[in-house]
Amino acid sequence: ARVRVLSPAQIVERLRDRFALLIGARGVESRQATLRAAIDWSWTLLNEWEQAALAQCSVFDGGFTLEAAEAVLDLRRWSDAPAVLDAVQSLVDKSLLRAWWPRADAARLDLAEPHFGMYLSIHDYAGEKLAAEGGLSRDAAQVRHGRCFARHGGDAAIEALYGPQGLALRQALALEAENLATGCKRAAARGDAEVAVYTCRALWEVLELRGPFTTGVTLANLAAAIVPLPTALAANVQQVLAMALQRAGRPAEAEAAYALALPLAREAGDRFREASVLVNLGILEMERARNDSAESCYTQSLALARALGHRRAEGNVLGNLGAVHMNRGATEQARAHYEASLALHVDVGNLRDEAIVLSNLGTVARAQGRHADAQRCYERALELNLRLGNLRFQGIVNNNLGGILGRQGRLAEARERYVAALALIREVGNRSLEGAVLSNLGTVDTELGRLEEAAGEIAAAKLIARELDERGREAQALNSEGELHAVRGNNAAACELHAQALAIARERGLQPVMCQALRGLAQARLRLGEGVQAQADADEGEALLRQVGDKVEIARLNCVQAELHARAGRTDEAAQALAAAEADTTDFGPQSLVRREIERARQIVAAAG
Repeated sequence: ARVRVLSPAQIVERLRDRFALLIGARGVESRQATLRAAIDWSWTLLNEWEQAALAQCSVFDGGFTLEAAEAVLDLRRWSDAPAVLDAVQSLVDKSLLRAWWPRADAARLDLAEPHFGMYLSIHDYAGEKLAAEGGLSRDAAQVRHGRCFARHGGDAAIEALYGPQGLALRQALALEAENLATGCKRAAARGDAEVAVYTCRALWEVLELRGPFTTGVTLANLAAAIVPLPTALAANVQQVLAMALQRAGRPAEAEAAYALALPLAREAGDRFREASVLVNLGILEMERARNDSAESCYTQSLALARALGHRRAEGNVLGNLGAVHMNRGATEQARAHYEASLALHVDVGNLRDEAIVLSNLGTVARAQGRHADAQRCYERALELNLRLGNLRFQGIVNNNLGGILGRQGRLAEARERYVAALALIREVGNRSLEGAVLSNLGTVDTELGRLEEAAGEIAAAKLIARELDERGREAQALNSEGELHAVRGNNAAACELHAQALAIARERGLQPVMCQALRGLAQARLRLGEGVQAQADADEGEALLRQVGDKVEIARLNCVQAELHARAGRTDEAAQALAAAEADTTDFGPQSLVRREIERARQIVAAAG
């Protein structure tokens, strides 16, 4: 009826007032002439308890289950009203409610429980009718709604998400995201601290996997602003706020929120929350390459977890201690911690953290040159994260798989993984991981000869690392930028960048990053003719790599050593270094960067006689 006088764009704009716009053509019956009249006609055909049930259904946002309807709808005023089940059935039969069975994708379970909801026009109309009954009626329905969904945020309900039924529970919880968000906002507006905090806490379990993290920040701030806020609830919501800020790439604000959450948890006598805050604070410290501080947080958290007999929390801390050892280049210690962590998570049925630890074990295997093992770990981790709907870790694992493919020389496939990882990480809104993936994408684009794209990606990674004060990731980006300049033949700039990366890595005790920087320095100085200094860098890097055990860096450094010996006329030593490089690269594909560097070194050694 409107297309003759309005453009499609104008219709979209005016749909904000759908009851004024959606008017039928001339000549139709009056009850069908407007959308409002059509719904009015249906409304008048309902008896009083049906009208009350439909009006109260408007407090739901995004649909609801029968169980939720039974907790929220109150029909006791009408003596002839049936059970809520029958009221819902009646509204479905009259097409005022629609029913659907949520179907998950092929990688996840289907949920057998039907959901109910209304088309938006009917939802708005029912909301108006509820408001017209008087504020007390609407407010009471909203309070019942909030209490219904707050039960998902209690400690027992949250812990169940990490148990044997966690996958199905998480899928069901994700379907309630809109109700949780609405319940939190309403509770915060009326000063209902318990409902606001618990709905916020439950929703964070959805947002932490799928984003957007900024929604978690917004709602946690609303709940935290309630006055008065009991100590235990304040500790709870400050922890959620800190985690959301951390994931959103606002580390200084996250640190301030953790600094509030920790004494509040201790004041409330909540030892489990104290342990949880400590481990999260340790993760934040580790992201900023403060490994000693992170280890201190983890050690305290581990003692609390063991004193409480909380096996999942213990597994969580052990996994994070493994990451500290990885940063220090102690891969065997890291592996031992990860395996102990994995055993605990498997034992309690915690699929979420099992997937995380599997990915970390893959990273250990990759560093040790066990590429087939690494790929198996990553693929299993990706399978679990797809089932869980964990977009953040789908991004992380795709990034890790890109690293394996790159080592094998499958550069185009590696690039595809990095691009997929970047899209997922940006979808959930994690700036820190975005920077890490951009740095890796810049490295593979350097190897592919896409130098302008690589320069932009690495510059963006460096900017994010500095913005977030993540010194370790800044050092990695500097190393990537050094590699780019080396490919361009600008070895003086490469030296400067690797030197900057080395200084940061030394300060923070990041041995794997130090190894990369020393190898890059030795390589660039060799090409500049600074043989003495190049040899010193190579020797220091070799000593470190004996501890770290990264086969890629060992092979690349042996190539540098072979060139240094050849240019100095030490042909036997050159041949030995070349043989050592070749011995460590059986898992690397023929097109990999390591293979290309070995071929270059072989030519130089052969030319030297």
